[in-house]
Amino acid sequence: MVNGETVGSVTITASGGTAAEDPEGTYTLTPSAATGGTFTPSNYSIIYNTGTLTVTGAGIPTFEQWMSTNYPQLTGGDALAAADPDKDGIANLLEYYMGLSPVADNRNAISVSFTPGSPSSLSMSYRRSKNITNVTGGVSWISMLTTNNWSTNGVTQNVIGATDYDDVTATVTNGPSEAAKFLRLRVQQQ
Repeated sequence: MVNGETVGSVTITASGGTAAEDPEGTYTLTPSAATGGTFTPSNYSIIYNTGTLTVTGAGIPTFEQWMSTNYPQLTGGDALAAADPDKDGIANLLEYYMGLSPVADNRNAISVSFTPGSPSSLSMSYRRSKNITNVTGGVSWISMLTTNNWSTNGVTQNVIGATDYDDVTATVTNGPSEAAKFLRLRVQQQ
């Protein structure tokens, strides 16, 4: 540009890739409407060239990618989300959620404690990986195992963050008339 003139702004329109839910891929960037600054647009013949926006993942693998990349020895039924190839009582999807290994014994990765008193409480402690995607989880409770009315009402969480995971303790208070209360950590793919 002559005499040090400047352009204040250019409008850039993307064909996609700018929303959080947009998939990985290549998108077209189309510039237009150069304005502002110290230049006079009518003094120039402006040519706009399209560009490319490449969207890649954040490097966090899905459950399936995690299994195939880190545990290629697990195949068939042993690689499924509900499988427990190491027989530690923790399914593969839960091992992914907690940032553990499905080929190592992790049976002590979840602990449950009871605090007596009036009222008493029941707590579950576990870890939640920060390197997971498309998986949700949380603690719920039920008073009778003969029903399927699991609830999250009244569950409080204490979360302590570490580098790769959070230490989570979920606690629920027992009501005066409750003879029993059961907790579960439910993890599911979205």
